[in-house]
Amino acid sequence: MKVVQNFFDTIVLRISEGSENNHKRLLFIVIALGFLLRLYGLVVGEGFREFSIKDEVTAYEFAMAFLAGEPHAWYLGQPAFLDGFAPGPMWTVFWVLLYKLGASTPDGAMFWMLTVNTLVIYLVYYFSRMLLGRNYALLTAVLYATGAWPMFYSTTLWNPVPMAMIGILLFITLWQSTQIEQSRSIFWVCLIAAIIPQFHMIGLFYYPAILLILYLSPVTLNKKWFAFGVVAGFCIYLPYLIGDMLNNWQNTRDMFGESIPGSYGVGKIITTPIGVLSNQVARWTGYGFDSYREFGDKYFGSYIVLVAVNIVSIVSSLIFIGNILLKAYRVMRGNWFSPKKVYQEFPAYLFISIFLVIPPLLFLVTGHNYGSRYTIIVFPLLFLLPAFFLSTVSNGKIKKVFGFI
Repeated sequence: MKVVQNFFDTIVLRISEGSENNHKRLLFIVIALGFLLRLYGLVVGEGFREFSIKDEVTAYEFAMAFLAGEPHAWYLGQPAFLDGFAPGPMWTVFWVLLYKLGASTPDGAMFWMLTVNTLVIYLVYYFSRMLLGRNYALLTAVLYATGAWPMFYSTTLWNPVPMAMIGILLFITLWQSTQIEQSRSIFWVCLIAAIIPQFHMIGLFYYPAILLILYLSPVTLNKKWFAFGVVAGFCIYLPYLIGDMLNNWQNTRDMFGESIPGSYGVGKIITTPIGVLSNQVARWTGYGFDSYREFGDKYFGSYIVLVAVNIVSIVSSLIFIGNILLKAYRVMRGNWFSPKKVYQEFPAYLFISIFLVIPPLLFLVTGHNYGSRYTIIVFPLLFLLPAFFLSTVSNGKIKKVFGFI
């Protein structure tokens, strides 16, 4: 651990403590690297993902229907929920925008999708700088720019893919709303939260976390702009309410008229965050150990090397996630009945922990199958965790990181 400390102190901090101009140049290089890696993935992989192709074709059909002026496309979206569709056209509108920017071609739309997800690298840096300062923000940007999972989920025209952008915008505006007196950012919190279910219904599980953080806010919320945000969010659903009402609420009945069967796959909600921070890419290397071994032998010389790399990566992910959760537990210990006071003193720990714990616990209660793509919305938060860990390690021994004192 001393080696890690010395490396971090002498390399990363020394770079970050340079002039602001040099810092900006390094940030530009990191973002450019992230863009080139994502572009390379699009060119080599041709934007193909076997498990998302059906949804992508359906999204294309919805977009063409929207451009043709067909009535259903003005109030329904492609993402399916049971036998119904998403309650609103925001995903379709976003798809059409990318399509038009991309010279009315799917390839062009995918290029703009990866460009949007390259912008997320900067926003993750910006948010990290707000929470941890400049010294660690650049490290967070490097990790997000080169992370296997953010790169993989950056190019396809699949509705979960923009969720990282939506998530980081939500986190930035929510953080500002709870740190700045009378911040108008609360308007964007309400509007972004309203938009999320039109991209993916997983957003519903994040509402309690958002409300809890607003409740814990140590500053006075801007009630006027909060009201404006609620009204704007309601207006987002007017097309759906009008359209479905004219069709005897058919889509609403299809969405909630049938129960979803339980599945042991709900357990993935615990393991997926660990996998996201690691470089273990699960079924992307193929199905079964034979495919994994073949992949390792081809690209690493021996699958043993790949196994070793994956083990180190997974263990590191466990440490990073365990660190933030244990820290949050430690600061809450003995203060469970005064959470506002704790949030005021340790806002970053509780902010991240609330989003990492409450939505998964709520989903766990449903017993439904959990897909790794559901985690995309918190990708930006997960890639903050290594910087949080190192910021603590650089100040003391490993036992202090985990709060065992």
